[in-house]
Amino acid sequence: MADLVNKEIPAYKKHFKQYSLSTDDWIKMIRYNPEIIKQPIALRGNKTILVKNPIDITKL
Repeated sequence: MADLVNKEIPAYKKHFKQYSLSTDDWIKMIRYNPEIIKQPIALRGNKTILVKNPIDITKL
């Protein structure tokens, strides 16, 4: 889950850098602080991808 987070933005550095979080904790942090996500996430069935550019959607 930590791979989904942009660790370079000030919001992450200020509020989360000092913590070691479980998967459930990361889900909660992302849910309540969506600004820390690297890119949009696309879901289709059981497949999930990070969308870095619009063409990535075709991978689903």
